[in-house]
Amino acid sequence: MENLIVAHHLNKTYGSLRAVQDVDLQITEGEIYGLIGPDGAGKTTTMRLLCGGLRPDSRQGVEEAQIIIASYDLHHQPEAARLEIGYLAQRFALYEELTVLENIRFFAEMRGLASAEWRPRC
Repeated sequence: MENLIVAHHLNKTYGSLRAVQDVDLQITEGEIYGLIGPDGAGKTTTMRLLCGGLRPDSRQGVEEAQIIIASYDLHHQPEAARLEIGYLAQRFALYEELTVLENIRFFAEMRGLASAEWRPRC
């Protein structure tokens, strides 16, 4: 089976707060992976790193982070990698009055996807 998500040496700090420290993971096709931990453990920051919403820190003496999404290097091929990602945050405050399906529909159609494309993927 192919690795669909590969991440090595993910690090992210905010001032003196180390939100993510040297995270490595590999998720293969068909695998269900849970990212769990207490509030403040770095789960949301890790997800934002994997989606390209944040850039990993690069620090002298620390190996550079690498994120591969469906064989695309997120750093060098961000557009292609992002086309392979679907992410809906737990707290989605932009359109709270919409259901999850309505939010998915809205953003899928904003990206130009027909119902025949996005609906089966839900």
